[in-house]
Amino acid sequence: MSERVRSDDNLSCEVRVEEYLDIKAMIDEFGDAAYPAVRKYYFSCGYESGYDLLLALLKEKTMSREGIINDPPGSLLQLLQQFFTRRGGNQPVFEQEGDTVYFKTESNVYCPSPVAQKQTGVQHRDVCAIHKRAFMEGVAKVLEEFVPGIEIQYTNVSSRTTDPQADCVEAFHVVSPW
Repeated sequence: MSERVRSDDNLSCEVRVEEYLDIKAMIDEFGDAAYPAVRKYYFSCGYESGYDLLLALLKEKTMSREGIINDPPGSLLQLLQQFFTRRGGNQPVFEQEGDTVYFKTESNVYCPSPVAQKQTGVQHRDVCAIHKRAFMEGVAKVLEEFVPGIEIQYTNVSSRTTDPQADCVEAFHVVSPW
């Protein structure tokens, strides 16, 4: 299953429904204990994807340890942009303000998550927090592992799963000693 999760077919409602039914099965069986376990699974899939992407960027010579040290937020921006570019499908809007990288998916851009949540009956208030946002946090955290000293603090700024009119906005604040 992790390969399917890593490919992130973000335009397929069928795939999202299947993923949410899997999440629901875990929640139905294990109750609230399932939420952090499921989040950890998706985070781990994201980390694996981030690792593979970082390795590809190193081989392509478009990213390096020195480059990450010289510009940690810019390197994170590059990593996230490359993930979405290579994945295809809907593309978020990226911005960098100082040490913080944002990406936004506007509310008018199609997302299968709200439909899948309704179809599957997943009751989690913000299922994306344990699903796709955990995945993207995992992608970003790869930089912390390979360049000690960098810390990436993630937060969800807004989400259409909690406010149907809101844009989905993620913020990654990069702290480094350099």
